[in-house]
Formats: sequence, structure tokens, C-alpha cells
Amino acid sequence: MDISQENARYTLITDWSAIYILMQSFFTGLSHDSLSRIIYMSTYQKQSIVVTKADNIVSFANYHTTPDNNAWLDYLIISPEHREKGAACITCSAIISECKLRCIEKISLSVVKNNIPAINLYRKIGFICKSETKDNEYVMEMTLDVSGEVTYHKRNVQQPGLVKKIIYKIVFQLIKLSVTVSKI
Repeated sequence: MDISQENARYTLITDWSAIYILMQSFFTGLSHDSLSRIIYMSTYQKQSIVVTKADNIVSFANYHTTPDNNAWLDYLIISPEHREKGAACITCSAIISECKLRCIEKISLSVVKNNIPAINLYRKIGFICKSETKDNEYVMEMTLDVSGEVTYHKRNVQQPGLVKKIIYKIVFQLIKLSVTVSKI
């Protein structure tokens, strides 16, 4: 069974033991408590997506929205045996589609400068390097067109109807308004 877009989904509570194991391959040398804290903090008030193959989790990613309704990609972790086999592109595609559904117009991330495979992946799917940090990282951004059809990785994915987009924009504006009113 090949990995495809249909294998991407939101995480479930039953996924966390597998995500813990996947994150151990990424965060080597951390204690159980430190890794558990990273998992908790990486999912608190964030959207998490996994890609599965034969009911096994092959990748995990999460993002959060910022107060200005942009998104920040916090983690993209691919199991070592599924790297360079399309799992990263599918996971990013799922994140991009979700952000477009929420009328998010920009996704940002940071990547360590010597992580050439990740930098190449992000460039391939449309991220551009915007700046460098003092922590030896690049900050990369992708601007999304939320006006209609999503073209990604040589595939067209239809967005939900205009009504859903308008509802998301109205809800976002109401949230901004309620935050502004509560500060007064």
C-alpha cells in the first residue's frame, strides 16, 4: 500500500503512544519526562496531523495559529524508514489544505540551516526563505491563495464552498473583536 493524501488525518488520543515512539527517533537522548513535556507542549492548543500506512503512523506534524490568523508549523517528523518516500509532501499538503480551509493566508516555520533535505522539501512545495535567526535557523514562509482552488504537488484539490470560507472569516473577525472589547 502506497502512502497517499487519503492517509492523512487529525491525530486521535489513541495515536499518542505511536507518536511518542516516532518523536524518540527525532529527539534522541531525551528523558521520558522531557519527551512527554515536548509532546504535551507540541499539542496544546494546536492542530496535529498524522499520515498512516497500514495503520502505522509514518509522520506527524502540528501547527498553531497566531493572533494575526497566520500559521506556524511547529513540527514535521517523518519516521526514518519513510523519509524521501513522499510522506513529508503528503503531510505538508494536509497542513496546507487545513490552513486554506481556515482561510489562513501564510504559513511560517523555522528549520536548522544544516537540515538540507528539509530545506529542499520546503522549497519544493513553495516555502521561501525570509530570514535567519541567531540560533542557526532559517525562517521560511509560504503565502496561501485562499480564493478558490488549491494546486499542490501537481494535483488539484477542491476547497469547500464559499459559504464555509465566509463563516471562518466571520468567526475570526468576531474573535478579534471580542479580544479587542475585552481589553477595553
